[in-house]
Amino acid sequence: MTLSIPSLGVSTEIVGVPQTPSGWDVTWLDDSAGYLDGTAFPTWAGNTVLTAHVWDANNAPGPFYALD
Repeated sequence: MTLSIPSLGVSTEIVGVPQTPSGWDVTWLDDSAGYLDGTAFPTWAGNTVLTAHVWDANNAPGPFYALD
């Protein structure tokens, strides 16, 4: 799956982010977007929660950098 937001120049892979007892660990996402386990799988009925870095671990802009 791919998330595409042409007006922001975003085209990135969507991956699953598993839920752990302490929450969701999104540190490994790098340049990908993730849908949070426990929300609807993208394209299925229900609410899907997507997450991505604004700034990544290397202090570089992430996929959601340009979102206001």
